[in-house]
Amino acid sequence: MLNNQFVFESEPYSPRRFRRRRPRRESFSDSRYDREFDQEDESRATVCDNRIRTVTIWINAFIPREVKGRTKPVPAPLVRSDPKMAGKTMLSTAVFCALTDQRGFSNDRAAASRIHSEAKIDLVNPGIVDQRHTIGETVQVGCRDGTIVCQKRSPVPSDMKFSWIGISSDKELMVKVKASQGPGCPANAAIKKTGQFLLDGKIDYEGTFFIKRSTRGGKPLKNYLDLGFLGRVDLFPAYEFVVQLNDAIPIHLGGVLPKPGSSPITHIGTSQKVHFVRRLWLNCKDGKQTSGIAERIIN
Repeated sequence: MLNNQFVFESEPYSPRRFRRRRPRRESFSDSRYDREFDQEDESRATVCDNRIRTVTIWINAFIPREVKGRTKPVPAPLVRSDPKMAGKTMLSTAVFCALTDQRGFSNDRAAASRIHSEAKIDLVNPGIVDQRHTIGETVQVGCRDGTIVCQKRSPVPSDMKFSWIGISSDKELMVKVKASQGPGCPANAAIKKTGQFLLDGKIDYEGTFFIKRSTRGGKPLKNYLDLGFLGRVDLFPAYEFVVQLNDAIPIHLGGVLPKPGSSPITHIGTSQKVHFVRRLWLNCKDGKQTSGIAERIIN
């Protein structure tokens, strides 16, 4: 689990530098993002390959374990009936209560989330080679006694996906992501009509990732790259961005926490801009790949 040092600042940034860049029209099956990449001595790979070949990125939307003024421990009756609930928290609003994801920021791919969107991008033969999206299970509980009212998982919508945009004139890869889904509860249609339709407030995020090899003296570096994101996320819940270079340990790039007192009800239909750029490195140590953030270029 990671602490709050990764929270993005709220200062807005202009996207003008990205507006000038348009993807080249070419057949990517015949092109190479970095033709010099394959010309390098392959013998190095037998010891430890520190060249960045793939980038796996993911976004998590999750309800933090603690939201000041909005979360509280689950009621004692629920703990007595199910000891595994001891120490867990729930999100409490005037309309409903539901379990949180019981965590803060994390670089764990399997960390509990409301929505998880992940894509693996090949830098040698540029393109999205794999992607997956998952929806976390909603557990709605009674605000007073903690009785489980509904436990259900929403389906993954077909329009939740990463899309390949292309490569800009200065060799910057562009990948778009879009996701939107609401909770699985409540299951009772009558309850929705009496006011809990507010639970249908969906979690949304949308934007573009920009990936480019860092350069030195005009030549691309094999083990450094700049990764940026420009887009929007809702004001609730929390959001985090994580990247994995090749098979190294994932790097937490940053995240956004909801403000005190926030809930799905208080922020229906609202969003905020997220813009960041990180310079990342990949090296070899004791025969294993290690990675990290070399510089926080923006935000």
